[in-house]
Amino acid sequence: MERPVRPLPVRKPNILVVEDNFLLAAEVCDIVLNSGYEVVGPVARLEGGLALLGEKPVDGAILDVDLGGRRSFQICEELERRRVPFFFLTGDERSVIPPAFCRARVLFKPAQVPEIGAALCGLGLLAEKRPVAATPELRESVGNRLLDSLDPDDRALLVPCLEPVQLAKGQILQAPGETASHVWFLVQGVAAVVAEAGESRADVAMIGPEGLAGLATVLDSGITTHGIVVRFHGRALRIPMRTLTPLLVQSRRLHGRLLRYANDFMTELAFNTLTAAKASVRARVAHWLLMTADRLDGDEIEITHEMLAGALAVRRAGVTVSLHWLEGAHALRSDRRRIQILDRKLLEAEAGGFYRSFARAW
Repeated sequence: MERPVRPLPVRKPNILVVEDNFLLAAEVCDIVLNSGYEVVGPVARLEGGLALLGEKPVDGAILDVDLGGRRSFQICEELERRRVPFFFLTGDERSVIPPAFCRARVLFKPAQVPEIGAALCGLGLLAEKRPVAATPELRESVGNRLLDSLDPDDRALLVPCLEPVQLAKGQILQAPGETASHVWFLVQGVAAVVAEAGESRADVAMIGPEGLAGLATVLDSGITTHGIVVRFHGRALRIPMRTLTPLLVQSRRLHGRLLRYANDFMTELAFNTLTAAKASVRARVAHWLLMTADRLDGDEIEITHEMLAGALAVRRAGVTVSLHWLEGAHALRSDRRRIQILDRKLLEAEAGGFYRSFARAW
């Protein structure tokens, strides 16, 4: 009788830990093990790291820069030659790292456990799904409706790799023609997609807590075709393109969900194009105010007439006349720097059927 064939166990990725502080090295090793990896090392000296690379398979690495007065860059060179991803955990300034390794992530001591865990996730080495129970914080909303709608396994895969960042009004998230670097999942605030042709420019779409900024990565395009600018300050969860790309390969379901958002975004873009082509200035003003209020989740919008005219690519006088008319109809109250919506139903009626609540549909 033949013995049943047992499947070979899946080898966990090996992470080389190079750190000359014994207590910190032990703590980092615990984080590596608890994150689902195996540890190679730790080692405290340059020679020891090079020796381990010759003795054991290494899939990723965490490196201190200064090892007893010597730099760890010779290990980095060997890792680069083998195409093994790594990141730095250091007390040195970023400026000491040679340009050849500038793409590697840098964590500064003392780093927190979530930071190290996110950097490990960013290496893109884990192929298996991680249980949601291992990250109990994911049970709660993260504040972005697209992320909150993901399958629990996909959230557990993606969310630990996200970095919280502040968004300042006027901040450029991407410029036309540049290499895509990050994807931003907005938690608070509003960003605008800006189309440009010569000296002409206009906001053609909005992004708020319902979605993401940086679809070039999701659509497998390395070059951006338009600009994205923060119109109302807030917060976002950011992930580098080089981190997200392997996650999309790892989970087709995650990639599919982001592609469905891209389809919804393009549907909204089509309605915005129709509005710009066919609606009156007053209807466009009403439409813009409703779309913005949906994403700010409130009825007060801090904006000047000049800024609104720039967003719509119309004359300021046309915006002023439209706001005065809408104020006379008791749909809103307007002053020099703020607009307060008083009656959404009246404002929707003035939008003339062009308004669709895309942001609230999520």
